[in-house]
Amino acid sequence: MQTGTADETNDRNSNGIIDSIDDTLDIVEELTEAGVSRKNDIEYIEMKDGKHHPSTWAKVFPQF
Repeated sequence: MQTGTADETNDRNSNGIIDSIDDTLDIVEELTEAGVSRKNDIEYIEMKDGKHHPSTWAKVFPQF
């Protein structure tokens, strides 16, 4: 999974973290609670200044 710090500006729960990052981290947490190994089975990359756009995805995709 990948999110970018410039994906959006929405912060529905006003915790200082944009929703796309907050929601993705929630998914990671739910997966680990369900028994998925964070170390072995989940890849999460947060791109500084990354946007929800192919130009950001192109930078991170080779890491996956």
